[in-house]
Amino acid sequence: MAVGDKIRVHGCADCNCRTVHQVVAEYRETYRQEDHPQIDAFATGTWQVIQCAGCETASFRELWESPDDYDPEGQRMIPREHLYPQRSEGMLPLKRISGLPPRLNRIYRETIETFNNEQLTLCTGGVRAILEGLCQDRGVEGGIVPIRNQDGIQQINQDGTPMERRTTNLEGMIYGLHQRGILGQQHAETLHPLRILGNAALHELEQPSVAELRTAIDIIEATLISVYSVPHDAAALRAMREDRV
Repeated sequence: MAVGDKIRVHGCADCNCRTVHQVVAEYRETYRQEDHPQIDAFATGTWQVIQCAGCETASFRELWESPDDYDPEGQRMIPREHLYPQRSEGMLPLKRISGLPPRLNRIYRETIETFNNEQLTLCTGGVRAILEGLCQDRGVEGGIVPIRNQDGIQQINQDGTPMERRTTNLEGMIYGLHQRGILGQQHAETLHPLRILGNAALHELEQPSVAELRTAIDIIEATLISVYSVPHDAAALRAMREDRV
């Protein structure tokens, strides 16, 4: 392989699939056992600067070949590939969420990074931190929580009114998002499974499945877009129309 050659690797977050890349620069070196006793026979390292032929994003590719990588059926070496920034078909891209406050944006980025690094318990804590940060940013310190029995049925007072209590924990804040008019009731209800998932991860050290966590991230991203991006983009659209008039 040489500079100018074209290869197919998983693309950047913008492409999020295997795309054609061009080798921009390359350095290759072979390490042998006589010089490096820790190596069984030899190991060849290749380092490349590559550029996506689609979005033109540059990245770094590292390849390692050794006798351990030999495929007897195909009778060829299968090099071990590492891409920087790290990416693969199962990785989640960062979504564009306009209007997001810097602190929440930082936590969101770190949460996606922990998911892509397969740190699922820490990622779950990040999802919960985003939810708490949203409540704090909107000044929601609690809410009115319905009192239910073990079967989840709303309890009723003797006068026929629903039994309720005010709490300042995350459950109360989620109800508060609806009671303050920030989210619709149905949308707010979708956030309770995220709270329960976070409690299990942080208090009981229970690791969620990848599928559970991907769904939780989808929900929290949709929530951030609803609370921040939609009003922000709507205001920008109004401003553009006013400038045109």
